[in-house]
Amino acid sequence: MSNYFDIMSWLAFLNILFKGIYPIIFLLVIVAFIKNWREFLKNRYSRLLIILFVVCLFIRFLKFFSQGWLSERYLEPMILILTPFAAKGLYDFAKWANHKIVSKKYIVSTNKLFTIFLIIISLIMMGKVLRPHWDKPWFFGIRTIVNKELPLNLKRVIITNDADERLAYYADSAMISFDLSNFRFRQNQYLSDWDGEKLESIKFKLGISNFYKNIDSLGYKHVYIFLNRINPSYFKEQFIAKGLPFKFKLLKEYKDRHNRPVCFYEYLD
Repeated sequence: MSNYFDIMSWLAFLNILFKGIYPIIFLLVIVAFIKNWREFLKNRYSRLLIILFVVCLFIRFLKFFSQGWLSERYLEPMILILTPFAAKGLYDFAKWANHKIVSKKYIVSTNKLFTIFLIIISLIMMGKVLRPHWDKPWFFGIRTIVNKELPLNLKRVIITNDADERLAYYADSAMISFDLSNFRFRQNQYLSDWDGEKLESIKFKLGISNFYKNIDSLGYKHVYIFLNRINPSYFKEQFIAKGLPFKFKLLKEYKDRHNRPVCFYEYLD
């Protein structure tokens, strides 16, 4: 219950909403409601969409605060609900831009400007959806590394500061997230279908001094650490500063599209 009063959890939830619904749609919906909220409430069809959105949002809200994570793909149905409002917001923005900016230099109708904006936004969103897999090459690289190290029938777990559950899918592995700022494991998160009950019974301890104990309490013989946007030297220094041994072997280091480090470790028990 304490999660509901955690400011950082609320910020994380809002960040997932902003990214999962797409920033462009999110902002256009805000524009639409600022200008047309009375009309939306009067129209029975828009009222139905608003109610549907609130129900979907409430379900995602409960999922995040009860399990500690929420994948952006769970927000895709909400994009469909919000698209009509975003279209209205885009038209209002095109009307404002045409009146305040474009019409001072060019003669362009609001409808044409709306179409131009719509094409540009569609191309941007299509580029994100159709982004090739090399944007995150570690998904395929980790699968190759793990399967080379272990037979497919051996259970393994990936401990990570990333919430993207595709890590578990590609590596055919269980997965659990933790917060690197205080080395806190996410409570109530399922490792996998077969180990869910076991994880809920574990009482994880806070802090880096308990990190190895928490890993051992998971009961997995083969453990890997995946760190997104964390410099490997910084990760190692956290243990050295506390006088703790560093029990991890760096198997592979990647770079994301912004040249930030992405590291994959093996836990050496």
